[in-house]
Amino acid sequence: MVSPSVYLAAEKMGIPVVQTLHNYRLICPAANLFRDGHICEECVEHTVWRGVRHGCYRNSRTATASVAAMLLIHRRRHTWDEKVQAYIALTEFARGRFEYGGLPADRLFVKPNFVHPDPEPSFAAGSYGVYVGRLSDEKRVSTLLKAWSRLRVDIPLLIIGDGPERKKLEAQVQHLQLRNVSLLGRLTREESLAKVKGAFALMLPSECYENFPLTIAEAFACGTPVICSGLGAMKEIVEDGRTGLHFSPGDPDDIASKIEWAWTHQELVSAMRHEARREYESKYTAERNGEMLTEIYKRVLGKRQAATQAKPAAARIPSHKIVISRTSDLAGKAWAYLLTALREPHQLLSLPGVAFKNVHIGEFLKLNQPWLKNAGIKTVIDAGAHAGEFSSAIHAVLPEAKIYAFEPLPDSSTELRKKLGRNGSVRVFQVALGEENGSVDFWRSSFSKSSSVLPMSELHQSAFPWSAENRAITVKLRRLDEYLEQMQLPSKTLLKIDVQGYEDRVLRGAVKLLEHVHYVIVEVSIGQLYEGQADFHAIYDILAPFGFSYLGNLEQLASPVDGTILQVDALFARA
Repeated sequence: MVSPSVYLAAEKMGIPVVQTLHNYRLICPAANLFRDGHICEECVEHTVWRGVRHGCYRNSRTATASVAAMLLIHRRRHTWDEKVQAYIALTEFARGRFEYGGLPADRLFVKPNFVHPDPEPSFAAGSYGVYVGRLSDEKRVSTLLKAWSRLRVDIPLLIIGDGPERKKLEAQVQHLQLRNVSLLGRLTREESLAKVKGAFALMLPSECYENFPLTIAEAFACGTPVICSGLGAMKEIVEDGRTGLHFSPGDPDDIASKIEWAWTHQELVSAMRHEARREYESKYTAERNGEMLTEIYKRVLGKRQAATQAKPAAARIPSHKIVISRTSDLAGKAWAYLLTALREPHQLLSLPGVAFKNVHIGEFLKLNQPWLKNAGIKTVIDAGAHAGEFSSAIHAVLPEAKIYAFEPLPDSSTELRKKLGRNGSVRVFQVALGEENGSVDFWRSSFSKSSSVLPMSELHQSAFPWSAENRAITVKLRRLDEYLEQMQLPSKTLLKIDVQGYEDRVLRGAVKLLEHVHYVIVEVSIGQLYEGQADFHAIYDILAPFGFSYLGNLEQLASPVDGTILQVDALFARA
């Protein structure tokens, strides 16, 4: 493992960092998303401390704790999303897992492995099957041997490689009396490639999320099709019926069926051999790989230059004043929550039920009102969901409502998924909302809830100095109307918008959706907190033609400097 200190040293020297992700270490202490014989994503869906419980790294809770602590510390320091300018995932599948695990989507690129030198193909009909790779539990060579014992035709199998399962596999071969199976151990690269050229297919029975098995690209270079598990990256790299065949992971009967089909359809397999070679020539040569890598470097350098030129200057405020200001702000909110609970007795009765359920208490106190519970709302759309403060509270207040949450920041959307993603009534979309589709520069604030498509104003930076540092990232931008068909809107719908000055653009991208909405809670800036922001009148002018009336404010935010009202949560309802 590379120490994150390397990133800090590169930053000090002004050198961009591009990191290739050869395993899943940044989201899984064991690095393979595999535990106890099956795929495991507990550390992705919850916290990496789950890995400590199971001792996933080197079968040691102590060793796993050190890895987990390193990952968490650098997540909180934003090392992974600020100190690394680009990550290279080896497949689209791997890219998706890393994005789901919290790495910034705008910094994730895909570039596969390559094969060099070119071994040159052989298109002659193969006379045996071959497996090349490590002999370990997750590779499931044992399942391949079970499949071989069920074949109705005599097909030789060569197993090339070594590992902790070798003796067990040798015993299994003897037990199943597989006289046509040979374990050859480790061979040189040239010897292995020669065996692959002579095979009718390469077998890949893994039941783990392979990152990018180089053996597949090597088989393609040799003109050899691949018969593999229809799982993860293998399913992506091998096109079923063109460059190989897929089988159900862990199913020896299905594996045997696909092997027999390939063995008895040599003409079709011959066509696959040529397609496999074409796949290598189009994707996995050193020349093509060099072009892809150069393009990634160019994009990284271009984005870095643009961000340096466009980044607005953060207010220079002494750190001790930032601490005092933030502490005062938190104390004020805590006092306000307490007064609300004391003023409304029903709140005190409700708090014990939500205190230990990852529910944001402040949002809950605001929303836990009889009128909202009795409004008949069945669907909630949370635009600008951040880490689920509103969604967790509205779920506690309206447990039967379906929730659709939209949040562009990778780490915030990941936290939101971990908090509510396992709940079947909550669906999370990692995307920014606006009036058009595409991508957009998004200003990530040091206080992530203040992040916005719009640059932050000096008023915001001076009133809330802990949010003053901003940097540009690129995020996906979509119109809310694009998701209309994916939403179930059978009855009354509540739309909540909290997107830091960009509310009018979200509404203009939701003209079809608004026909189905009955209530809108929208955060409206009164002071000029963001450059080019919408004011209350702009929001009212958009909603009024749809039959909405302004009912009042659920909450308001005052400047800690002079008490000026800067924002309100305005409530609109359709007559």
